[in-house]
This record gives sequence, structure tokens and C-alpha cells, in this order.
Amino acid sequence: MKKLINLTDKTLYFLEITVLSLSITAVISLSLYQIIIRYAFSGGIPWIDVFVRYLMFAFCLFGCSLGFRYDHFIGLEVLSNFMNDKYKKITQIIIYTVSLAVIAFFIYFSFEYSKHEIEAAALPAGFAAMFIRIFIRLFQLILNLPCPEYNTKETVI
Repeated sequence: MKKLINLTDKTLYFLEITVLSLSITAVISLSLYQIIIRYAFSGGIPWIDVFVRYLMFAFCLFGCSLGFRYDHFIGLEVLSNFMNDKYKKITQIIIYTVSLAVIAFFIYFSFEYSKHEIEAAALPAGFAAMFIRIFIRLFQLILNLPCPEYNTKETVI
């Protein structure tokens, strides 16, 4: 079970880093191209602005997923300082369960939206990455599996 979780984590990490790197590179390149074309030649390509917007959505959502990997988002620090370990675990399980329900809601409606706007396909993918991250963390909490300590300076390769 631990090997499956580690494989899923490493695969998702590679996907997140790849999407983050490619999307921010594309956003900068396309925006710079659009600015140069617009002001130097009084022209431009109309679909670049919309495409850049959806690339930023992908960047934000996969960045949030990566944040969940390091547990940098969900937490009630003020309250957890006064709780014993049993209540901390119960609180985390409740928070993760509610988060999964909300993200499942977002996955469904972003998938419905992407049926009409094909450019929005990054939305359900980003929410799905967050869902998998939180599900893994919830699974580890419930089964008392150790949550790995990640080095924030690790590389993909």
C-alpha cells in the first residue's frame, strides 16, 4: 500500500511540476508576443488572451495541488495548538472530508463547463490533482500511515 501511495505521489509531483513549468513559460512567452505584436504592429491574435487566462488557471490549480503535498494549506493553527493529538486527528479528518466534498463539487461543474469551453479542460484536471492529494493525505491519517516529510528543494529528475 505504501509503495502505491509513493508511486502516486511521485507521478503526481512530476505532473504538477511539468504543468507548472510549461504553463508559466507559455504565459510569459505568449503575453510578451502579444504585447510586441499589439504595440509594434497594431495587431494581435485574439485567442491568445483567453488561452493565457486558462493557462493561469492551470498554473494556480496545480500550484494548489503542490501546496497540499507539503500541507501548506489546510490547517487551523490557532486551534490546533490547544488540542491534544486525538482531537487534532479528528479535526484534520473532518477538514479533509469537507475539502474532498467541495473539490468533488468543483470537479463536476468544471467538467460540465469544459464541455462548452474546450479551453477549460485544465480546470477539472487541476481540481482532480488536488482531490487525489487530499485523498492520499486522508487515507494516511485514517490508517495511521506515516506522512512523509518532503524536502522542498527536491528536483523532478
